This record gives sequence, structure tokens and C-alpha cells, in this order.
Amino acid sequence: LLGIKDPLRPQAKQTVKELLGAGIKLVVVTGDHKDTAIRIASEVGLPASEQNVITGIQLDKMSDEELELRIENITIFARVEPKHKIRIVNAFKNVGRAVAMIGDGVNDAPALKAADIGVALGSGSDVSHEIADMVLLDNNLSSIDAAVREGRTIFENIRKMIVFLMARSFSEIVMIAGAILCGFPLPLFATQIFWINMVGHGFTHLALIKEPEEHDIMKRAPLSKYEPILNYDMKFMIFLIGIITDFGLFGMYVFLLKINMPIDRIRTIIFTALACDALFFVFAVKNFKKSIFKIDLFNNAWLIWAVAAGFVLQLCALYVPFLKDLFQATDLSLAEWGIILGLSLIKITGIEVAKDWLRRKS
Repeated sequence: LLGIKDPLRPQAKQTVKELLGAGIKLVVVTGDHKDTAIRIASEVGLPASEQNVITGIQLDKMSDEELELRIENITIFARVEPKHKIRIVNAFKNVGRAVAMIGDGVNDAPALKAADIGVALGSGSDVSHEIADMVLLDNNLSSIDAAVREGRTIFENIRKMIVFLMARSFSEIVMIAGAILCGFPLPLFATQIFWINMVGHGFTHLALIKEPEEHDIMKRAPLSKYEPILNYDMKFMIFLIGIITDFGLFGMYVFLLKINMPIDRIRTIIFTALACDALFFVFAVKNFKKSIFKIDLFNNAWLIWAVAAGFVLQLCALYVPFLKDLFQATDLSLAEWGIILGLSLIKITGIEVAKDWLRRKS
């Protein structure tokens, strides 16, 4: 009696565990006997019993509606034919799942095409390569795990950059529009606005793209495929909190006018406060789930260098003679630097309060 077994890859069990922990449902679709499929599935940690298996013969006797009612409880499809694979893909899609189908043969092409993401093995046929959206050159499931991890990190970083840019973009608008509507002197010159955008946004938003993955990124439930990039929580932080804190900054500008502080000195304070505000605020959007006090603020060297460069450039604008004249800046006292620090922390405080409220709400 000769027994032959195609051994599992050493990392297969750990990969399956990570994908299941990420809320991804894994399904075995095979032409092998169901006992073989159950054994392999159990070895990698998938739910594997008679209750979790449907064979091709059973599929032929089921309507599409019956399949959709049962499909969420099935992890193994055994003794299937090519015609069954496309039914399985469509059934998962019809119950709201985003489906990735892995295949290698010519007969897998229809199912690869029907899936949201068709994945062909590198050792597969040329037809499967042409049809698929992704080709696994190493034939390794762990590459999909790595792709999911990277994709989630990229998506989160895009969100962080959008919140940072949009929440900051209203500051100058509120300051200038408020001053014009109230008949006050302009709080900023055009050259100062340009400098703030370059110093506060020019490097930091690019550095956000290099944010490393959050430690629990593979322990979160998958987002719906209809999930917008700007969800409710992000809009709340951008528009409500962002604008409210900007009005707080404008209120400080009005107060400084009322106490008859020289306008050049007020402009220097507002100019510096807005630049520093952007450089401090970027740390508040490093993580939407956790407080700024519970995250590693120094795990992104690109961001640290970008913020440091921003502060150096802003100090140059205040203390290098030709730049100081260009921006019509004045010398600042320690008390005024204290005001600037306080103004810079307004938006961070607002975002942190919003994050805490949203965490409690959810």
C-alpha cells in the first residue's frame, strides 16, 4: 500500500490564523474527495466537519437561493467541477461578500473573472494569468496575507493624510474670511499663507504615507466594499472639530486686537501659531483609534524629520534677517511663545476629545 501526500507549507497554518483573525473567511474549493479536503482543512486550522462540507453532487441538487442561505456556514466544497466554482463565487457575492478566488487552470478562468479579485498561481496556465487581477509568483498564501496587511495600511495612511490636509485647510479660510467680515485687519499676508502651507503641509503629509502599520491592523474586521474613504467619523473630525477649533484661533486673534497689541506682532503670533499647529497636529492623526498618549510618536522617522525640518524653517522665517523682512515678522517674547504653544494645542485637544467621544460611542 503506497500513500502519497502533498505536504503543507510550514507557514500555512500561521497564515490561515492571521487571515481568520483579520475577519477573512477562507473556503476550500477542490476536486478532491471530501475526506481529503476535511483532513487538509483541519491541519491548517479551518473549521472542518461533515456539517461544513458540500459536494458537487449536492450543489447540483441545490438552487442558487438555497446555496446562498447555507454558504456562510460552509468552509469546504469538495468534488466540484468548473461550473460549480462560478456558482460559489456568485453566491458569496450575492450575500455581500467581497470575493477573492485563487485558481491556476484554464477551467478556473470563469470563476477568476467573476470574482472581485481573481488570483492566479504563478505556476498556473497563461489563460489564468491573463484573466486574473493578481498573480502569486511564489504560489504562497502568505503573499495574500502580506498584501492584505499592506493594503489595509495604505488605506489607513490615505485616510490620515486626507484628515490632516482637510482639517488644516480651513484655518486660513476662517481667519481671512472672519477678519474681512468683521472689518478687522488681515491676520496674515499672502506670503505668510504660502509659507505656512509649505512648512506645515509640504513635508508632513508626504511623511504620513510612510506611517508603519498599526499593531492591530490584522485584528480588525474587514471594511465593507461600499465603505467610503471619508466616513462619518472622519467628516466629524474634519468639519465640526476642525472648524470649531479654527474659530477658537480666530477668537484669540480678536482678543489680541482688543488689548491693542501691535498688528505686526499679532500677525507674527498667528503666522507662527498656524505653522506650529500643523506640525503638532500631524501627531494627532497618526492613529484614529487611540489617544496620542497611547501611541508610539517616534515610529516614523520620515515624519520626525519632516516635523523637525518644518520647525527649523519656521524659526528661519522669524530670525533670519532677509526672511524676517520678507514675512514682516517681529521678535517674540517667551510669553508670546507660550501663547503660540497654547494656540497650537487647540486643534490637537479638539481632535483628541473627538476621538475619545467616537471611541465611547462605538
